[in-house]
Amino acid sequence: MKMDSSQKMVVLEETYDLLKDNYSDNGNGNIIQEIIGKVAKIDLNRAIEMWKELIKMYPDVLHNSWDFSYALFCEIGESIGHISAADAVFADEELTRYIYSEGRALSITPIHALRRLANISDYEKLDTVINYIIENKYSSFTLYDCLYALLEYEYEVDEEFVDYIYRWMENITNKEERAKLNVKLLNFID
Repeated sequence: MKMDSSQKMVVLEETYDLLKDNYSDNGNGNIIQEIIGKVAKIDLNRAIEMWKELIKMYPDVLHNSWDFSYALFCEIGESIGHISAADAVFADEELTRYIYSEGRALSITPIHALRRLANISDYEKLDTVINYIIENKYSSFTLYDCLYALLEYEYEVDEEFVDYIYRWMENITNKEERAKLNVKLLNFID
């Protein structure tokens, strides 16, 4: 049996509407995450709307679980590509603020997505997101963690990147952390 995108959306929307009011029951959360990933392939804007709706319905899940800041980011990234997922998150200021200023689970995908902002030289947005992270009372990520994630792998950046990192490093008082960042930063200096 074949289904076109609009038919799939009907099934996905109906199932989402049925399960969203009981997110934590009987594995509903995992299915809802899968739904949002499938929706993202068809209608990314609708997937982002669903994501924000869940955050508003269940702020405790955002604050205390991996589901809304990490798992949904990964699910959408696996569906449409991690760069496209990062672009979609950063294009939506409200979602960016939710994930980075209130999300508990700022590991791998959300933190590594910061590299996308450096890659496209959007240092103003990167400043905003780093400030969200270091002010986030639900997460233990620090400025050092953010900068280390930005320097962990080599990727294409502009000449301003090194100066940008040095400016942020001035706020790190731990000498060992600064030394580690300096070593990582050498990967970006010719």
